[in-house]
Amino acid sequence: MGLLGCHVSVQGGVSNAPERGAGIGCEAIQIFTRNQRQWASRPLAPEQIDGFKAALQKFHIQAVMTHSIYLINLASPDAALRKKSEAAFLDEVDRCEALGIPYLVFHPGSCREAPKQTGIKTLVESLQHVLTARPTGHVALLIENTAGAGSILGSRFEEIAEIRDRVAEPTRVKICFDTAHAFAAGYDLRTADVFAETLDQFNSQIGLEHLKAFHQ
Repeated sequence: MGLLGCHVSVQGGVSNAPERGAGIGCEAIQIFTRNQRQWASRPLAPEQIDGFKAALQKFHIQAVMTHSIYLINLASPDAALRKKSEAAFLDEVDRCEALGIPYLVFHPGSCREAPKQTGIKTLVESLQHVLTARPTGHVALLIENTAGAGSILGSRFEEIAEIRDRVAEPTRVKICFDTAHAFAAGYDLRTADVFAETLDQFNSQIGLEHLKAFHQ
């Protein structure tokens, strides 16, 4: 049986998020641990870290994940942007570790003017850089499927499977299934039967054991 939740605000500090989630009946919450539209970030204060962990217990939040900032593009052909993205993504991982958040959701990124296979190669190299930099990390990186417009990677299940399989440590890479993105990418979800067929495709190409969250 899955847990129901939603994305909640961290205004005033991350320690406020669990109470906000509980106030609308959430069993699970997703948060941003930093401003999602800026590269710069303030370090997490110790009192916010301790307060967040205590609030999760107090308000009976059973699961929590975070979403990376929107500026990150680990598949970028621009070396400077990719390096900046890797540094920001490592910061996201470290924040999850500090807060005890086990899942970090991220967008695969855009290959821009480069061929898709080049973009996938670049993304895999970036993910490997992050995983190698944090060899004892406990945070799973959740690829979120995309609608796939233009040069955006990750709209097809087989593409996500290829990305995950090419990482040297695939056990640390899992999946977040975005239903709106999947529908926009051409996967039918309109009835229970066709949704089951889509999940069968997901299972055959990626594996349901790697699915850790749904977005709607």
